[in-house]
Amino acid sequence: MLDQIAAELLLKIAVLLDLRTVLRCRQTCRRLREILDGNMTIQYRIQLALAGLDDAPHAGMSVAERLEKLRIHQRVWAELDAREIFSQTTENGVHIVVFPHAGIWVHTEDGSPSSLWLHRIPSTIRGIPPGTWKFEDVGFETDINRLFVDPAQDLLVAIERADAIHWQQFSRVHLLSLSSGTCHPSTRGPISTHDELPGRFAQHKIFGVQGAYLGLYTNHASPYYGHTDVIILNWMTGAIHLWLCGFLDVNCVFLPNHFVLVLSAEYGQDIEAYYTQPYLMVFDYVHGSGKQTDCSSVQYICKFLYPTFKDDIGMSDFALSLSGTNQDTSYTSEHQVPFLTSAEETLVTISMDLWTVWKSCLSDVIDNITHVVPASTFMRYAQAYDRLTVVYEWGQWSTQTFMLRVDKESCHFAWGSKLMTCSKWGPQKGLRSYEFNQCSVQVSMLPGYH
Repeated sequence: MLDQIAAELLLKIAVLLDLRTVLRCRQTCRRLREILDGNMTIQYRIQLALAGLDDAPHAGMSVAERLEKLRIHQRVWAELDAREIFSQTTENGVHIVVFPHAGIWVHTEDGSPSSLWLHRIPSTIRGIPPGTWKFEDVGFETDINRLFVDPAQDLLVAIERADAIHWQQFSRVHLLSLSSGTCHPSTRGPISTHDELPGRFAQHKIFGVQGAYLGLYTNHASPYYGHTDVIILNWMTGAIHLWLCGFLDVNCVFLPNHFVLVLSAEYGQDIEAYYTQPYLMVFDYVHGSGKQTDCSSVQYICKFLYPTFKDDIGMSDFALSLSGTNQDTSYTSEHQVPFLTSAEETLVTISMDLWTVWKSCLSDVIDNITHVVPASTFMRYAQAYDRLTVVYEWGQWSTQTFMLRVDKESCHFAWGSKLMTCSKWGPQKGLRSYEFNQCSVQVSMLPGYH
């Protein structure tokens, strides 16, 4: 029967099928295998899915050119050297951000905190040219750890350096053009605590930009006490969409669509000593009320719990990050980027430092844990939301995740659907790569596929 169907018609049908079905069709007979393997569009689609990438719109390249670059991209990942990932650059008088935002390094020179150097990291495979430019004077003193760039929107978000001695000084958020260093044309000017953001004595830190939305931590600090708010606002209009207050410590990342993931923890007997049970919450920030809401009584979409620690176990620190979607998808159409990281294939990494507790204080470090969760896991639960908030116990969601013990001398870095770890010694010595792209994992188990 298949011998009587034209190859052109079979290819049109194959384009409409999901990848797993295409690969199974490839195994049914020699003719289908030859037809599918001989079509570059089908092969490019297969290799994109296996790499956890999406096709870039308007890349200006033929399918053959894109497929060739994709194969080079995969080969480079397979042959990575640890020194190429975990290198740190230090120059006299210059502080360089090691892992750049959106493929751009930003640094200042000693003695010139109001000037900025910007370096675009080139990529021959992805068609990104090198670039270096400097803003002689942005009009305020910057903090190198409080910057965020989004090349797709020509946006540089910078926090004005506050005086740590005078606690009544207000911290301002500046929205600049990445190309000129002047005020971004889509905004009305700096956002100031004094007249737009809540609270006095507040200092801000950026956790991300997602389209028109800017995510901030606002630390209401004094020499004696402090707490942190999470604020998500429209950086073009200044309108606040989500405002969660009262966290002693908190980490956030933007998920795809209109969700934000929040990591916090319950406190021990002495709230300044250690944390006990950590938890994650998902919120819809676009449809938030924008009103101040205490974190202990806020309505979330869903909540994910970790196991409760024993009485003699505590957590000293935790961190939350999302693998490189900004780095991979923020380039403008002037760059002929053939493919982009798929937002659905990104990884959320949660780091925790666990200690023994003695007399209500942390005593000795037990483990450094890195917990890896595909962003699609949180998205699947969040999109099932139906007006009723749901709390998921550890046993209900942990099977879809991966937990890794790391030592203090090791480094780890997530990019797209890959987790790379590097250790100098011990049983984990060397560079290791973990693939979380479920399509790649499932296909590797199909018999006869190479």
